[in-house]
Amino acid sequence: MISVWSRHHNAGALEGVMYEAKTRPTESSVAGYLAAIEDESRRKDCRELAGLMGRVTGCKPKMWGTSIVGFDQYHYRYASGHEGDSCIVGFSSRKGDIGVYMVAGHGGAGIRALRTDA
Repeated sequence: MISVWSRHHNAGALEGVMYEAKTRPTESSVAGYLAAIEDESRRKDCRELAGLMGRVTGCKPKMWGTSIVGFDQYHYRYASGHEGDSCIVGFSSRKGDIGVYMVAGHGGAGIRALRTDA
């Protein structure tokens, strides 16, 4: 998954730049997000995708930002010191397509439960 970062100038910091992840878990309703998808076929596909991801991960869906339905989560930290949290798998109904997001090689709690080699 690619995290989206925004630059904020912090007058109190010597370097003058602070990074903050824009996509974070929210308390927004997943059901509300799915119900608001205008195209009936797309809405049905997204509901089925949510069900599939829920079964595979064993996790309940959670909204990440305003438009990503995510499952499970992990904490990341880059060598630069930037760190944050992200969903392990998720999707979003975008303008033209449904975007699917996943972190390769990461075994969240729900994913680990499915592995036979662990």
